[in-house]
Amino acid sequence: MTPAHRSTLEWLRTFRTVPFSSRITQDVLLTAGTDDHIVPLEQLFDQTRSLTNAHSVTVSLFTEYEGCVAHCQNGNEALLLAYVRNWLWFHLSERDRYVPPMAAPQREAVA
Repeated sequence: MTPAHRSTLEWLRTFRTVPFSSRITQDVLLTAGTDDHIVPLEQLFDQTRSLTNAHSVTVSLFTEYEGCVAHCQNGNEALLLAYVRNWLWFHLSERDRYVPPMAAPQREAVA
C-alpha cells in the first residue's frame, strides 16, 4: 500500500453519519463483512445504535462461511445481491400492503 492509499483510507475512516442518523425515518439495511479492511466493524454497531427513528433496521454481518467478509462483501457478490433483492422485495411489498387513506374524489354537481 502506498502512502497515498494509506492517507486516503485514513481519511475515509473519519466519515460518520451519526450526526444526522436520527433524522432517518425509512427502512434501513446495513451490511458488513467481518474482515472489512476499510470500515472498522465498530462503525456498524455505532450506526445501528444511532438510527433511533428509522422505521426498521436490518443488520447483516457476513462471515468467512458466506465468503463475503471484505469491504462491500467482495468475494460473494451474488449472495449480497440476493440478500439485498430479498430485503427490498420484503420491504417494498410490505409497504404496498399499506394504503393510506385518501379523500373521496370530488364529483361534479349534476344540474
